[in-house]
Amino acid sequence: IPFKEKLHILLSNIKTVVVSIPLWLCIWYSILTNGPFYVINGMWGTQYLEDVLEYSAQKAGNAMMVLTIVGIIGNVIVPPICYLFKTRKWVLAFSALIIGSVTLVFIFLNKDKMTLIIVCVVFSIYALFGSTCSIIYSLGVDFFNPKLAGAVVGLMNLFLFLVSAIFLAIS
Repeated sequence: IPFKEKLHILLSNIKTVVVSIPLWLCIWYSILTNGPFYVINGMWGTQYLEDVLEYSAQKAGNAMMVLTIVGIIGNVIVPPICYLFKTRKWVLAFSALIIGSVTLVFIFLNKDKMTLIIVCVVFSIYALFGSTCSIIYSLGVDFFNPKLAGAVVGLMNLFLFLVSAIFLAIS
């Protein structure tokens, strides 16, 4: 196939994907779940634990390590749960509900009651149910012809990274 024809096919595929509502729902889900995770794990989690909860650097680092390790484990555990229940959409909806609910602990629980164990449990739940990257990309691809999978994943990645960078800058 000549280069010009390949370029035309690529642009046509991108146009088909960009105008799709399911793609944008997947992108917004990723932004609203991954954005806060990156802000907590990458920027403000340690400072919050040290400045607000008055944890030592060691104690805050241990709590943040729990968040990272459980996030990695979650990316391995959550996809089989989707296959068990034969749905990605409802696992993602349940996950969003859980991570939204668990963050309320930081709002409503008095800082004197926020022991390291409670913080680690909350971080574990947040990281386990927030580890949905592999599922959201699969769900996004499910809405399209398999020939468009590369365009779908590429656009989801592009918007997720751009918005995550903006999310971090705004926070």
